[in-house]
Amino acid sequence: MAFWASPLSGQEVAIEERIAEAEQVLRMLDAQAGGCLAQLADTSDAGQSAMCADFLAAIDGENLAGYLAHCDALKQWRDDYVENPPAAATEGERDLQRLIGIERTCGENALRRRTRFVAEAFDAISTRRASRLNGLSLQRRLGGIDFQSSLRGWRNELNATTPNHGIHNETLRQFDQLEEELIRQQINRPQPF
Repeated sequence: MAFWASPLSGQEVAIEERIAEAEQVLRMLDAQAGGCLAQLADTSDAGQSAMCADFLAAIDGENLAGYLAHCDALKQWRDDYVENPPAAATEGERDLQRLIGIERTCGENALRRRTRFVAEAFDAISTRRASRLNGLSLQRRLGGIDFQSSLRGWRNELNATTPNHGIHNETLRQFDQLEEELIRQQINRPQPF
């Protein structure tokens, strides 16, 4: 279930509410990232971790999109305030607190700076996926080498046992088509994340 039902549902949301909701998302993402890291410590397979799947879904879905929408509105308010400050400083302290809150929750690298586990969890998942894909790539290369070796052996046997050159050429052409089809299937095979 998404944390953000509709962050910009047509009604004006107070600056303080936006800051509080953006901070809530950061806390929620950090808690999910911490749970993911704990599960990763227990298992070597990031793809099998339910906590990591939830964390990635939160980063890739409505939660982060809502956070970014609130931050866009907050940054727009900040930019407007800086470019056109109010003439009277009647709410100077309140505006200063708003500006500080916006910078803390939406400033440069806020996601990395205001959370303990988010960057670490994301990096750990990415590293495990990359190493798993490298392992699959190595397995594919070794399988391809084995196939090429077998194919050469079959061709050599065919050359030795086939006196009819026409049948020999047709069989070699079929082997080439088989090899192309196997390569095509490897390319089109869906990659595990």
